[in-house]
Amino acid sequence: MTNPLRFATIPELRARLDSGETTPGELARLAIDGLETIGRDLNAVATTLPIRAQSDLTRLTRRRSRSSALTGIPWGAKDLISVKGAPTTWGAPPYRDRIFDTDATIVTRLAAAGAPLVAKLSTIELAGGWGYRYPNASLQGATRTPWNINHWAGGSSSGSAAAVAAGLVPFAIGSETSGSIVTPAAFCGVSAIRPTVGLVSRHGVMPLSWTLDKLGPFARTARDAWTVLRAIEGYDPADDSTRSRKQRRLAELPSADQLKYLRIGFAEADFDEYTVPPAREAFATALRDLRRLGATWVQASLPADIPYGAIISTIGASEAASAHGELIESYQFQFLVDAKQKASLLAGREIPAHVYLDAQRARRQVIRAFETIFESCDVIVSVARADGAPPHDAPLDMFTSDPGSEGPAQPTNRAIFDFNMAFDKYLLKPVAEGYRWSLPDDTRAVIRRVLTNLRAPITFGNDVLQGNMGRAMETLMRMTVNTIMGMGGMFDVAGQYGLQRHEEDFGQTLAVWGFDEGPYIMLPIFGPSNVRDAIGLGVDSVADPLGWFIGT
Repeated sequence: MTNPLRFATIPELRARLDSGETTPGELARLAIDGLETIGRDLNAVATTLPIRAQSDLTRLTRRRSRSSALTGIPWGAKDLISVKGAPTTWGAPPYRDRIFDTDATIVTRLAAAGAPLVAKLSTIELAGGWGYRYPNASLQGATRTPWNINHWAGGSSSGSAAAVAAGLVPFAIGSETSGSIVTPAAFCGVSAIRPTVGLVSRHGVMPLSWTLDKLGPFARTARDAWTVLRAIEGYDPADDSTRSRKQRRLAELPSADQLKYLRIGFAEADFDEYTVPPAREAFATALRDLRRLGATWVQASLPADIPYGAIISTIGASEAASAHGELIESYQFQFLVDAKQKASLLAGREIPAHVYLDAQRARRQVIRAFETIFESCDVIVSVARADGAPPHDAPLDMFTSDPGSEGPAQPTNRAIFDFNMAFDKYLLKPVAEGYRWSLPDDTRAVIRRVLTNLRAPITFGNDVLQGNMGRAMETLMRMTVNTIMGMGGMFDVAGQYGLQRHEEDFGQTLAVWGFDEGPYIMLPIFGPSNVRDAIGLGVDSVADPLGWFIGT
């Protein structure tokens, strides 16, 4: 039988704590037990923190001040939020064992509110970088939505949403750059708030996009999420984006009587055009509930001629490449799981400054468009997602919010995907595990360096074909130094002299020449690709048969 405390709201838990029906320690133990069982089954947990929780509880018993609304309420943090003494992996293999010696500001604020931290919750690697293809690009694997464990919980705040939806924690903190709070909340059926940039400090949190990143709460109800937001918002001298919060705090929630004065903006045409039938049905139910409030409804539609997706993609990709520049330049970059993410990070480095600035100027147009809308309404109501949660083991771009857009290649792509999954499970994975088991880490590292050096001529050739002679000379010098002084590439001597490794392939060369990527296709064994990159892979594989092995 499910413990009723698992799905209690924050006010309900507060009442039971104040009456002595339960204790903070009991709530923390209940949360950790659920996280270690149900949470692991959902792939929602990076690590539980029983020692940290006990420390928070001990500090709580010493407090003499009046309790806050969150005192004794356990919570979980997305695993890109630094927690002193605990692994903070960013969901990525290169950072699997990394531990920070300080808490993020948001952790400090919730500790001050008396909320014990019980777990780090799973995330897509690097919070998605800027574009990813597989939900399982995470150290924990694809997080499952508790409503249907065969489907994905959404990214990148996957674990935060799933843990709340499964009743494992009363609230959790996630982050969003482009949809990473909204999407998991929708796929898991929980309330969440994606705040404006600068409302909540990001100090101590993995950066992805300096101008787009924000932190926000997942909770059982909208009121619970607002309660958490009140505890974490505000000015932080360590995060300059919060400077506007020096003199302002969030207002109190309006009463039910005041809601009749609310002006709700709604774009009915957009809603009908872009949503799939299940989303339309669920949203229609929500609209009926909202209409009972007696608020005024007004038309609110954004201009159709603004390229919203291109604006955000340009800004996000450029800033992500900057934020993770050190990783991109290091040998550890090859250990990222998702090939699309790696390609996106590399592509972000090639965005010219004037294109980035043009995107920022266009962003101001979007902001002004919203400002105009809010002259006639107080809030805008819309669907969180136009589609539903996709299967957790499938490429995300095999699924779309437009049911009419599935092309003739999709049945073939799906069949090849099923073959690849079986091939990986029954052949490649056992071979790879046997390889890792039979050879020590140092030996495998030497083999990787030798193979990487053998691939250097391919990179050199593509540098030349792309007309980048400066990078071509650096590649040639690096290959020469490592071949002679590094004993055939066994040792990365060139890296010690500042000659950093980079990779180029013929698919990227075709892109430089102006070839369009073409439709999405699934390749046997090699996995997801497109026509342009498939041609590039064929050319590179003929020139370097071992090349595909280096990234494994």
